[in-house]
Amino acid sequence: MSPKTPLELRSVLDATTDVARTRAWQEFAAAYSRVILHAIRSVHRDHDAVMDAYAFALQKLRDDDLRRLRAFCSTGTGKFTTWLVVVARRLAHDWHRQAYGRPSRPEDEESRMERQARRRLVDLASEAIDLAGFPDASDGGTDARVMADEIRAALAAEIEALPPADRLLLRLRFEDGLAAKQIATVTKAPSPFHVYRRVNHVLALLRQRLVARGVESPIP
Repeated sequence: MSPKTPLELRSVLDATTDVARTRAWQEFAAAYSRVILHAIRSVHRDHDAVMDAYAFALQKLRDDDLRRLRAFCSTGTGKFTTWLVVVARRLAHDWHRQAYGRPSRPEDEESRMERQARRRLVDLASEAIDLAGFPDASDGGTDARVMADEIRAALAAEIEALPPADRLLLRLRFEDGLAAKQIATVTKAPSPFHVYRRVNHVLALLRQRLVARGVESPIP
């Protein structure tokens, strides 16, 4: 690996445990989400398209044991952010072809539905952790659209970094709209109270992590 390899990239490639991989990926996404979003916005203008392409790009960067990221390290030349912009733009075009072209394989449709589910979860979770006070992307202002995209991208990255059990909990509560009693039955939680407590803990954790990224909640 080149000595010029960024620390966040080095960490995500060198991680050997699930906990270390999750934390390293979270830090990588925090460091480079702005670069990825900037590249994607040069291809797509619609807010929903930007967020779907962003989720697609993050997933593709993680696929096949980080194959694309490892490919950059194998060359050892060029600046990582320059390379990342090129790759993100290419992935944004790939997403568009899959989203609006005829799916060539059954899993393409499955991936599309998964991206849509993630976007719905992010939007619902943003309301639950009091982010509704931030500028909305639909108000017509460029700055507001950029801010909204970056906030939701940060939240999407943090949700993705959660353990699978916590992601499932958020989906059951906010996307599927299940009551705590139903969730307790599905997840085999001791009681609905335990479900409420865990949901509140996860939301508080997401809020903390967003603040650590520099996202200030509008609610005191």
